[in-house]
Amino acid sequence: MHKSIFYLDYKYYFFILLFISPFLGAFNLPFLNKFAFVGNIKYLLIFLIYICWLILFLSSKPSFFFSNCINYFILSFVALQTTQALRAEYLSVGILILNQWILFIPLFFIIAYFFDSKNIDTTIKIIIITGVFSMIFGFVQYYAFFKAGLIGFSSSSDNPTIRMAGFFLNANFLGLYLFTVNVILILYFLDKIIKSKLLFLGILFISIALILTYSRGAIFSMVIVIFLLLFRKNKVNFLKMFTPISIILLCFLLYFNYTSISENIKNLAAGRDLSLQQRIYYLKEATENFNLSFWGYGFGNIKIKSRKYDVISSYPDLKNTGGHISQRSGLDNCYLRVLFESGLLGLLILFLIFSVAFKTMFTLYNHKSISERDKSLIYAIFCIMLGYVLRNLTGDFFQCFPFNLYTWTFLGIIYNINFRLNYAEYEK
Repeated sequence: MHKSIFYLDYKYYFFILLFISPFLGAFNLPFLNKFAFVGNIKYLLIFLIYICWLILFLSSKPSFFFSNCINYFILSFVALQTTQALRAEYLSVGILILNQWILFIPLFFIIAYFFDSKNIDTTIKIIIITGVFSMIFGFVQYYAFFKAGLIGFSSSSDNPTIRMAGFFLNANFLGLYLFTVNVILILYFLDKIIKSKLLFLGILFISIALILTYSRGAIFSMVIVIFLLLFRKNKVNFLKMFTPISIILLCFLLYFNYTSISENIKNLAAGRDLSLQQRIYYLKEATENFNLSFWGYGFGNIKIKSRKYDVISSYPDLKNTGGHISQRSGLDNCYLRVLFESGLLGLLILFLIFSVAFKTMFTLYNHKSISERDKSLIYAIFCIMLGYVLRNLTGDFFQCFPFNLYTWTFLGIIYNINFRLNYAEYEK
């Protein structure tokens, strides 16, 4: 492992940040948001992370940043995004978007080159523990608080589909987070990394919670992972676990949520899904109104604002379904946003980052010296990152906290395993 006099600061600050990350959305609750200090917490976190950036550069040799192929692409992406921020019509907007992209990148280097195996285990344990807390609070919010009018997320005020939102106060965010935790639990259960019968119950209840978010992107990602798990060597064990969970899940949903599920399916089949209609509209308008550029147009300079898509006029009977949906303007596609703001070059660099990362995962997974624990973790991260890549087709989750944090954390873990493996072979 590389050594740094600031190593302890890195480690403990990261663990604290990782632990509180799923709960920070709760500060947007009305009874908390009225306190002045709450609004300054995020700025304090941003300041501390940039201190990490500074320490990382001051305490490392220049060659350190170019010790791996992916490092070149990451630093190139940072340089390009910084340029796009300076090209923004409003500098404050440019800096805000730049923060979303590069804020947590130093954590990649910290985890990849300064953590040991125990630190990696602690990282995964924190993600699992916070996932369980998020799931428990999600059930409390879904069945108690929402009805009391305290906290909740509904897609309709007329015939509401109550969605589990948890601490995130956002059903799509909670869905993707539960997907992340569930994948880790499933792999650790199948490969007997954690030997506990409670793990089965954890997977069951997190699966139920994931469905109750009604986040189609997260659910679709989970379906893809289930399909991938069928191709592993221990697929018999997976089927033994998956079959009872599926039966219990189906019975639970049909008994408690049949009306909500049937209404969602009917609306989707009839083309009356507001979210889907909105995304199709913005995709069409974006591709019609903008020319491709190698360098892009800069942060905040591309907005889908020539006209607002009024889904309400198309479906008058849905006038009470939340008109705020028709008032949004923007690109609900991370890759289109990169293409327009950072150009073909930005999209190419982002593609190279994930291509190299997935290639490294494949190489490590098939390495003869890899431990079973690391092998399970690599496969879990592969499934999670694949889910993130797919989910960003209908969102900007690579820029959204805390998923920008988790993205660089998981990539850092992969290259930590790679670094430790190469170091062990060098020692021999």
